Amino acid sequence: MNNNYTERQQKMADKITAAYPVDERVSAVNDKGLAACGVIAIFYSIGRIVYVGFKGSLALPELILLLVMVAAMTMVERQNHVYNCPKTIIGGKPLDTGMTKKARKSRMLYYLGDSVVFAVIMSVITFFGDKNSRNIVSMAVEFGVCLVICFLLDYFLEERKVRKYNEYMNSLCGEEDDKNDLSDE
Repeated sequence: MNNNYTERQQKMADKITAAYPVDERVSAVNDKGLAACGVIAIFYSIGRIVYVGFKGSLALPELILLLVMVAAMTMVERQNHVYNCPKTIIGGKPLDTGMTKKARKSRMLYYLGDSVVFAVIMSVITFFGDKNSRNIVSMAVEFGVCLVICFLLDYFLEERKVRKYNEYMNSLCGEEDDKNDLSDE
């Protein structure tokens, strides 16, 4: 019996569990369905924000909904120790999460490439979106600023994820070593 439940609550939980058995497959299907609903809600919110933005007003409820969804996803990932380590743009292969110079250099090149792609996209959007800013100097400055900001954000956020991932993996290895030491005794 779970210590967090009263006897009545435990009986009710056992009754519900017996009436609606869930195995791993059903649980995975439910998780995928909930994820699909979340993606639809995110796309709706973004579309609504863009639509209302073009009309000249603010879509505050959609912005709040979007922020709440991102916060909930972040909290769930943090509680379950999910670390989205950087992956290659083409192929989606995970980058080396080691702390060697070679691993860090490969991640830095990834961050730089990601920043260049983002800066180019932002420059193209600005070029076609704002007819007053077609000055080469202003576009070069915008490209440079965007590149630096994106690179720094990528670097600090992704390296933090890599560090957290490595700490978690080391703690798991430490727990495994402790279990092996106890079994040897």
